[in-house]
Amino acid sequence: MRTWMISICLFSTISAYAHGADFTPFDQGQLRIFPPPQYDRAYKGKLDIRHVDAEEMKLLCPPNIHGQRIACTKIATSTYCLVYIGPADELEALGYTYETVKGHEIGHCNGWKPDHPGMHALKEGETRESFLARYARWKIFVAAREQKKI
Repeated sequence: MRTWMISICLFSTISAYAHGADFTPFDQGQLRIFPPPQYDRAYKGKLDIRHVDAEEMKLLCPPNIHGQRIACTKIATSTYCLVYIGPADELEALGYTYETVKGHEIGHCNGWKPDHPGMHALKEGETRESFLARYARWKIFVAAREQKKI
């Protein structure tokens, strides 16, 4: 019975993702994505944010350790910073808002290293299980998007 229920839930989830479901963002403060305080501030140079689709992200940005390409900072000097941010629906599938991802990338504009030393959540809350749930939701979303291309 339990396997049957899990199968129905998973099928419903995949169907919803395949049909462009709206995702409720997670509590952003609980997500471990924020730069350390010394980098978590307004950028003083020219900030150039470009919104690109998933195919362009594959060409422009390397994947993170989880295989995700949701945003990247390509040029970061004291006077100019170029940021690419991927499709909003993919950010949402991971539970992020645009503003949270933008803030993360501005941290890189301000000198935060690509290996994310000091990355943290603003408050307690996200567990390993909830992270894995967000990751699974993203994997299903990407699989559904790739299947639409066929």
